[in-house]
Amino acid sequence: MVAFAAIVAGVMVACSQKDPMPNAEQEYYTVSLDWEGEILDVWYEPLRSNSTDDLYGIQVYQAPDVELEEGKSTTWTRYAYGLFDNADDITIQLLKGYKYKFVATMVVDGKNKISHFTDNVSYSNPFYITRPGANTYGLLANKFDYQSTIYFSGLEDGTTSLQGLSGYISHPNTERFYGELEDYIPGSNGDKAKIKMKRTSFGAKFIAKGKLAKSGTLQVQMTEAPKMELALSNSDNQISDIFTFDYVKAAWADNQYKETIAVTFNWIRTDGTTLPLGTHNVTYKRNATTVVQVNIENEANAGGVGFEYDEADLGDMPEDGENDLTITDGEVVDTDVDTNQ
Repeated sequence: MVAFAAIVAGVMVACSQKDPMPNAEQEYYTVSLDWEGEILDVWYEPLRSNSTDDLYGIQVYQAPDVELEEGKSTTWTRYAYGLFDNADDITIQLLKGYKYKFVATMVVDGKNKISHFTDNVSYSNPFYITRPGANTYGLLANKFDYQSTIYFSGLEDGTTSLQGLSGYISHPNTERFYGELEDYIPGSNGDKAKIKMKRTSFGAKFIAKGKLAKSGTLQVQMTEAPKMELALSNSDNQISDIFTFDYVKAAWADNQYKETIAVTFNWIRTDGTTLPLGTHNVTYKRNATTVVQVNIENEANAGGVGFEYDEADLGDMPEDGENDLTITDGEVVDTDVDTNQ
């Protein structure tokens, strides 16, 4: 309890609101933040714009609004950060004479997905706070804290701490959005800064078929991801989820972004014995669902298990258009696989 209280106290100190103006004579504008791009998809049906379970982490940088010499690039300094659960009413005070860069990420249902204290107001990666002396969970304050030495350190990465799991994983089962807005110059009070957000996630669906896929459990372990288990029966043998890429910023920058991830399969029979089905490399594409069909046909050895995959629709994940790709029996790779429970 003492340690918990100390951490919470550190969070509260780290997130105390400060005046953004170095002196009262400087002019500043109150600007609203708005969103555009693929993030709007989650607000259509059912309506999610009023959801209070999604989490938005925003890091803001500033630089003098001056003309640079040819060949020189802007040097950004940290200006403010904030964690929000209300996307409809986010405002920030921006000093005149500066241009700004916004880096933002949103985790759908983040208040339940991301590791947090029982107070439900402080959250771990990707909303972990770096600060002098001691790092802390990010405080859900629904306002900006104007700091240069305290900031979010994980908005650009997939590394996440999930509620109920220990440690950090780089392919969490979260639906994640990321966006940036650079060189924004406020002109007056009431201006809007629109951040274009892209989905930095992929869908994964696994279907078990074959004469032996009627009992037992298909165990699926994607590298650095929560383990998935499918109870097999005579009915619809499939399991699916949405995952975040390891390199979130890279997935935002490239519409055709993909990652090849090792996936280990095991068939656990009803008597409790385990038949390894091998580790296979599967390529996942941004904003698309990859369907892996696992044919459990031969109980004697893994060589009788075939894999093939294609892209299909899963919720908001559209069909990519390529299919008929096949993983042959010989494509078993030696890969260290994280076994997070």
